[in-house]
Amino acid sequence: MATIEPMQVTTRDGRSVRLRTIHPDDALPFMALANAIAEDSGTLGMSGGELNYSEQQERDLIRGWIDDAHTLVLVAEHIGDDGVARLLGDCSVRPGPRRKMRHHVTLGMMIDRHWRGVGLGKIMLSRVLDWCAATPGIEHVRLQVYTSNTPAVRLYESLGFRQIGLSPQYFLHPDGTRHDDLTMALWVKPGLAPTGMATWRGDRAS
Repeated sequence: MATIEPMQVTTRDGRSVRLRTIHPDDALPFMALANAIAEDSGTLGMSGGELNYSEQQERDLIRGWIDDAHTLVLVAEHIGDDGVARLLGDCSVRPGPRRKMRHHVTLGMMIDRHWRGVGLGKIMLSRVLDWCAATPGIEHVRLQVYTSNTPAVRLYESLGFRQIGLSPQYFLHPDGTRHDDLTMALWVKPGLAPTGMATWRGDRAS
């Protein structure tokens, strides 16, 4: 079962955030958050409203993630002045569907716009990469990101991710604009990274 111990972290602007593994009870707020970020962001692969499973379907999906030893979905939550915990975003890794692809995992991350630019993304991503490095059978992490999402690309590069592919005009938006998709990768086990690629070493790469 892919879980981590909950932890408290502090953003650069001094706000406290709790990181923990996703739980089936997060089904509805998680879908609401994803749809809101997709509607607001413009650089998420899905559009607002596309995540429209029933609550039971989402609960079953989350249980499947938890039961897969090569999957981790880390969520961030903040307890407001009213005492209510609210989801802020997630950082996840999931393996390929076939045996020959389970040695690499695909990373996804989303953060509420009010919590961007304060270091939360780097904190979550670092914890997930630490988990990948410690998990047997996971060799490298790959991700896809809009080339126009400069802050995200810079974050990934700062942690060692390197470009391995580019898909021109991969995304077609309702307004007719087309956007390129960048594929990046980072190795998490020593001695396996190809020439020119980096290996994760905990908050840095070599």
